[in-house]
Amino acid sequence: MITIVDYNAGNLRSVERACTAVGAKAVITPDAEAVARAERIIFPGVGMAASAMATLRASGLGDALRSAFERGTPILGICLGSQEINVVRGGAMIQDLPTEVGTTVGHRELEIDELRNGVHDVTLVQGS
Repeated sequence: MITIVDYNAGNLRSVERACTAVGAKAVITPDAEAVARAERIIFPGVGMAASAMATLRASGLGDALRSAFERGTPILGICLGSQEINVVRGGAMIQDLPTEVGTTVGHRELEIDELRNGVHDVTLVQGS
């Protein structure tokens, strides 16, 4: 069973329909205890970061996600959801790189074949 986190925002029904379409059973819940003991979690995106974090703190969902992560529960964050998971785990959320970091981030233009195939390399940097 997949638990979809309801934090008063996000594209909950779209995620639920996607799970159903691939034959996965899913439940949408705002219950922190259910999230903490979930087998698998999807934290959907969409919404305002500040209000999402406030809801996570007030509802106990932030602690529940942290607990689930520490237990090794697979968690998929979508868009804002992945950013919020980073913050719940102690990371920071940078809203505007030039303002908050003071520099621009290098970006590589994708080759035409990569654009056609929808494929490009992703580099993970430890500690980022």
